[in-house]
Amino acid sequence: MGNHTAIFSLDSSGAVREAVIHTPRDRPVSYIHSFSSTTKYLVLTTPPAFVNGLKVLYEHSYSQALTWQREKQCLFYVVDRATMTHVATFESTDAFFFFHSVNAFDDGDDIVLDMIHHTDMDIIHRLNVRTILEGSALTAPSRLARFRLRAVTSHPLEPPKASPSFPKVELPQLWNTPSSVVELPTINERYRHNSQYRFVYAVGTNSPHAAFFEGVVKMNLDTGEEVWWLAGDGQFVGEPIFVPHPQAVHEDDGVLLSVVLDGIANQSHLVVLNARDLSVVAKVASPVVVPLGFHGMHTAK
Repeated sequence: MGNHTAIFSLDSSGAVREAVIHTPRDRPVSYIHSFSSTTKYLVLTTPPAFVNGLKVLYEHSYSQALTWQREKQCLFYVVDRATMTHVATFESTDAFFFFHSVNAFDDGDDIVLDMIHHTDMDIIHRLNVRTILEGSALTAPSRLARFRLRAVTSHPLEPPKASPSFPKVELPQLWNTPSSVVELPTINERYRHNSQYRFVYAVGTNSPHAAFFEGVVKMNLDTGEEVWWLAGDGQFVGEPIFVPHPQAVHEDDGVLLSVVLDGIANQSHLVVLNARDLSVVAKVASPVVVPLGFHGMHTAK
């Protein structure tokens, strides 16, 4: 992060707007994979997974250049979307790591953030060929977590200094089974920034010895209920993509698309799941093996 970070927007005409986030002078550069947005704000969450610039030059991988410093906590930088100005900074109560934000929304003067929570950055080092083959890549649980940044406009920014103090964010509300691992979350995009949204879908596993993600889970934020679909032995699933029904009435009216890699048959197929109960609607064989990826999208024709 250095002394400041730029966050920018680009509209359909090509016009660029930029906000400058002022970071503590003694805070190194953080590894960041995603950020959050609400109707009014952008939120950049920075875990204490710091990049050592010198190590980037001589280590074998980018991950080896990262250092975890739990005592520095996570910082939440808030940017006003209308003015593109940095308006507030919050600090976590306990440090955590994350890759993916899920959704966020405004609640009065509060901001509510949902993301996939890891207790540390060990997942980065465990996602390698050796640990995947050993079945030990996904041994550290991850949880769907909700954070609340309270009274955003009541915490004006202080001038940058070496050891600033920030308003604390209380410990998050957590979902999904504590022993499970979930990642690559998705929602019905029609409910983006909607405080009434209820459902989050993700890849995951309930097994401590799974080589990789072996199923899809649907999490109900109101009741805490989980529904799982497991692909079967030797089969590994990719990020689920939610496709709403054209005449959808309910949030979960639609299907999920996921590319499944069958490690036993050395084949791939697209599975179509009913988003309401995760029952299989269809499977479509692929003419080629599709490597597991990270992210995708669906565009209606």
